[in-house]
Amino acid sequence: MLQTCPPEILHLIFTLACTDGGPTARALATTSKYLSAVSAPFLYHVLSLEGVHQINRAYNRLSTLPCERRRVEHLFLTDKPTFDPIRDGTEQLFHGKVPNEHLFKPLLALVAPTLRTFTCLIYDMPASAIDTILSTHFPVLTELSLALHNQRISYHMVQPGVLTMPHLERLHFSSTHFFSSSAAPLLARVAPLAPRLSHVRFYGVLLMPGCSAVLCRMLGRLPIRDQYGWVPPDSLLDKVCRLPFSVRQVELQLACLPSTDGQPYGFEVDLVRRMATMHYADGLS
Repeated sequence: MLQTCPPEILHLIFTLACTDGGPTARALATTSKYLSAVSAPFLYHVLSLEGVHQINRAYNRLSTLPCERRRVEHLFLTDKPTFDPIRDGTEQLFHGKVPNEHLFKPLLALVAPTLRTFTCLIYDMPASAIDTILSTHFPVLTELSLALHNQRISYHMVQPGVLTMPHLERLHFSSTHFFSSSAAPLLARVAPLAPRLSHVRFYGVLLMPGCSAVLCRMLGRLPIRDQYGWVPPDSLLDKVCRLPFSVRQVELQLACLPSTDGQPYGFEVDLVRRMATMHYADGLS
């Protein structure tokens, strides 16, 4: 039946079917020469790379393919391998090592022209990997998800007029560091690069004194004081980036922490929750 279908129809079918990271497209490619040729652009349509071994292997493979056959639209990448000693003992050889940054950057350059969604979980790679991501040009990327383990993000000056993510609409971010020292500097670096950013989601958020004031500055509100009347100095708040007017929704999902002083998550969390109930048109929830 499929042998008689025109390529245009098969293209639509494969677009819907080949969303599992490659197994379906590879299975179709083994049925006949005709289906092998039609399914070739979908072999890497959805790509999931877990661990250094898979990252290195993907680069070595993609770098040998012509542009039309390395069309990656959805990429999941992490430097932490999923190790099964019975299924794949070779992965153990690479456990604990980090990808060579000289390889990580070319890999992103290969897939960036067609990438639409990008999810990156960083555990052991250096903080410079974040610089690599933000400096790579993603012309059609619409959704970016970043989860950092130990990496710190610093405020960097962004060169005016350089839009590396011109179509980015959704940003998801998580970090093991506090909101004011992770989410705030990341937003300051991403916002000038993404003029169409409309939805921002911070999950697993950790709060400390002053984070509510930082959030106020991001939303364009007057900074609020904590229970002791303290507010961060202007030297810190002046670095905080104001959310672009294109952003319609800001979502904060707080990390689950033990209760302190009889209040869940402390007084700072209570301030943020009060902010979410205030009737402002900045989309905070």
